[in-house]
Amino acid sequence: MLLAVGATVVSIPASASVGATVGPVEGAHGTVLADTPAWYSGAVSVLLALQGIAALAGLAGLVLGIVAATRRQVGAGVTAIVIATLAPLVSFGVFLAMVLGSVCCVA
Repeated sequence: MLLAVGATVVSIPASASVGATVGPVEGAHGTVLADTPAWYSGAVSVLLALQGIAALAGLAGLVLGIVAATRRQVGAGVTAIVIATLAPLVSFGVFLAMVLGSVCCVA
C-alpha cells in the first residue's frame, strides 16, 4: 500500500507542475519542447522521469495489493488496489486541467 500511496504523492504534483507551466512557456518560446529554454526542458524531463518511476511503483503497489488481498489482508490489499488504480486517472486529470487552464489564459 505504501508504494501506491508514494506513487500518488509523487505523480500528482509532477503532473500539476508540468501542466501549469507547459502552456505559457511553449506559448512564449515555441510549440515544441526543444524550443523552450534548456532549464525548462531539463525540468520537464526530470518530472517526466519521476512520472515513469511513479508508474512503476504504482504498478508494483497494484501487484502487491492483489497479493495481499488474496492472502487474508483484504483491507490493505483492496486499499492498495483502489489507490494504485485511481492515482494515474487523477494524475492525468490534474495534468489535463492544468494544461487547459494554462492554455486558455495564454491565448
